[in-house]
Amino acid sequence: MATGPVAVLVNPTAGRGRHRDTVPAVLRALAGAGRPVEVVSADNGSAAPAACRAALDAGASALVAVGGDGTVHLALQAVAGTPVPFGIVPAGTGNDIATNLGLPTAPLDAAELIAYALRTDHTRKVDLGRVNLAGGEVRWFAGVFGAGFDAIDLEPTRVYRADDARDFLAGAGIDADAIGPAVDGKFISAFVRARKPPR
Repeated sequence: MATGPVAVLVNPTAGRGRHRDTVPAVLRALAGAGRPVEVVSADNGSAAPAACRAALDAGASALVAVGGDGTVHLALQAVAGTPVPFGIVPAGTGNDIATNLGLPTAPLDAAELIAYALRTDHTRKVDLGRVNLAGGEVRWFAGVFGAGFDAIDLEPTRVYRADDARDFLAGAGIDADAIGPAVDGKFISAFVRARKPPR
């Protein structure tokens, strides 16, 4: 059984912060794995994958994402294609990835299940998708990937609260201020334009 710490990426703003007060209990439950628990520090979403990789390079033997699908996506970049166990504590708005994997949707229940799985070395493999971007960057995904027609069809996609949109788009490496105007400082229109291929 691995003995390195459990690295935990926490997004306190996931789900509009409604699970923020449960984070200490989640961390205590994760300690039930019999390993130290270390919170991964990242200044923003775009820094999260590198911070998770650094934690693994420093000896973490498992990675847990506490947040929504965006947080899961960011943490996934550090463990995809490796034997490192990855746990999801759903604390977002939709939690589609955790739901589709049949994981508990209550954060504390999920943390207790992760601790049990790590303690008993009970993990399972799941299929992931991989996209090779221009410039050689690789992105992994566990939920949905969209490009081309759907990006055109859904333009503009939604209106988000300004802070939520900035966090969401920053996780994808997109500068929100460069693509959509703030409206009254409370909302931002987030959209993606797809270019038609040359004929």
